[in-house]
Amino acid sequence: MKILFVENRYCTRIWSEVGDRLRAHGHDVAHMVQNPVFSPDAAQCFVLPFPGKARPLDSRTSRHPELPEKLHSDRAIRHWKGTTDHYLHYQREITRVLETFRPDVIFGEPTQFHEILTIQAAQQFKITYLFPSVTRYPAGRIAFYQNDTMEPLGGDRDSLTLERAIEMRSQIVSRSSVPSYMATTRRTSLGKLKSSLIDKGLISWGWLKGERYVTPSPLAKLALERKQRDIVRQWEQMALDVSAAAWPAQPWVLYAMQMQPESNLDVWGYPWNDQSALISAAALALDKMGAGLVVKPNPRSKYELTPALLEVIAQHRNIRILSHQTKMADHFPATHAVLSVTGTIILECIMAGKPVGVLGQHTLAALPGVTRITKPENITDVLSAALTNTAIKASEADAVSVLQSLYQTSYPGVLYDPLNQANWATSDNLDTIADSFIKVLQVLPGSNQSRA
Repeated sequence: MKILFVENRYCTRIWSEVGDRLRAHGHDVAHMVQNPVFSPDAAQCFVLPFPGKARPLDSRTSRHPELPEKLHSDRAIRHWKGTTDHYLHYQREITRVLETFRPDVIFGEPTQFHEILTIQAAQQFKITYLFPSVTRYPAGRIAFYQNDTMEPLGGDRDSLTLERAIEMRSQIVSRSSVPSYMATTRRTSLGKLKSSLIDKGLISWGWLKGERYVTPSPLAKLALERKQRDIVRQWEQMALDVSAAAWPAQPWVLYAMQMQPESNLDVWGYPWNDQSALISAAALALDKMGAGLVVKPNPRSKYELTPALLEVIAQHRNIRILSHQTKMADHFPATHAVLSVTGTIILECIMAGKPVGVLGQHTLAALPGVTRITKPENITDVLSAALTNTAIKASEADAVSVLQSLYQTSYPGVLYDPLNQANWATSDNLDTIADSFIKVLQVLPGSNQSRA
């Protein structure tokens, strides 16, 4: 089988290791690279050329409605004043690679602009595009999502027993179990500094070589980081970090902010990826019914904290924000209802039987115990139902069923951050990850071993 991996910075190291193992099983493996400093040491590597004199930029992009709508979430445009002039160039180069290599399947993320363009090209060529992603729950699992959706393909033949599912639900509710992506690695201050310097050096080297479409200039990056630190300081000054017992008596909804840029919200959650506008709309509607909105920042917040968001918080008297150091367990049990787009908190609400209103047309919005809403203002309906004990809530049986389904649509293995979680880069774990890839290849549409 012909397999193409799409470069996405450090995760390319994992794809390279997996690719070597797939090649050993007789597969024809290649890599398509947008940022050459992350090129893997592989026999077949298609490096997409940067625009230049022979391959000029094209400012006509805005007049090409056939480009994917989700390019509107492009981090370069949203966060560091990038342009769209390179889209058509990369569209042509990606098409050329697919025509040359003719892959049967493509593995990559749906995050960066070249990945979104690759997904579109794959659909035109009728090639399966899969996003290997760590699951939220159950922990230690990998799911393969199709194209830019949260629809998984395949899954392990092993099932999660009822007893283990009940135990797992209890661990999630008590927060003694956390998703793999939240697991931390013990590192010394020197180790953290070394990783940071390596990261900055590689990214800057890529920018100097010509990668200007996912990467801001080093000076722009420094200015952006300085701006974010200032916003975080302002946030912490405004935050009310109080215990649930001391919280005002008015009913309130909890909104846990999602990190940006990230495919979780920017792609899966599109068009609900403007969190400032979302928070403002929800707060205004809740204020009319005498209710409040409590906003919890992501502990690792990035560019989702903006001056516009600080203005929204200042304008709405019923918004209360929490400190970055606040634990979810401090306020989650006392909230009357939760608002989310694609956050892990949706699954936590299902496990705990908490009313949750979810925006979007993705798989999380269709799970039992979830109320799908069409606009942020509709969270008032969820809160009203919660206050009268008529809200949709997941039962324990629903929660167990969800866990068993998530288990059956995923495979064993821990996908790790090669820069910060090197402790998972073991031969055993890489072998397990590769085995999961081999299993999903067997269920590709058209495969002789395909099964429902």
